[in-house]
Amino acid sequence: MRKTTFSELRQTLQAAGVCQKRIARLVGELTDHLEDLEHAALEAGNDAETAGQDARILLGDERLLAETVLAEPSAYHSAGTGLLAFADSQSIRWGIAALLGGSFTIALLFLLQLAILG
Repeated sequence: MRKTTFSELRQTLQAAGVCQKRIARLVGELTDHLEDLEHAALEAGNDAETAGQDARILLGDERLLAETVLAEPSAYHSAGTGLLAFADSQSIRWGIAALLGGSFTIALLFLLQLAILG
């Protein structure tokens, strides 16, 4: 089985401004799908060359794949933009937990003050 780098897809997406992280993830997923299709073709009795060609045909043309990706507005979102660009998901969860904990504490103190002042 021939290794495919999806270089045309990468170049098209980079030129359109899609973030590198998204491109890498997409290429990884497409590579996995291509390998699955090749294995299925081999199990069906095809030789390696035919299996590779059939898998590429089933997966689709790189230009069409790029057009499909670029049609999605989420293709342009980057982990490097926005207010929380520095934060990973764990720090966001910690921040939310701290905010909720603080809010709960303030609410309890307020209720306690109301009970005391009566």
